[in-house]
Amino acid sequence: MKRFGAIADWHPAIAESRIDGDVPDGTPGCARVLRLADGGTLRERLLAFDDTNRSLT
Repeated sequence: MKRFGAIADWHPAIAESRIDGDVPDGTPGCARVLRLADGGTLRERLLAFDDTNRSLT
């Protein structure tokens, strides 16, 4: 989970994922672009990361 941009490594519905822009992976404010296995595309932004409680927003 900590590698926000690496969701394609473990999620079967995500064919490809990458971090978009200049903000490093895992840093609040970074955005990821996801290409789904069915061909769809999503863009998600990481707003907060709590390592202690293992949560993402």
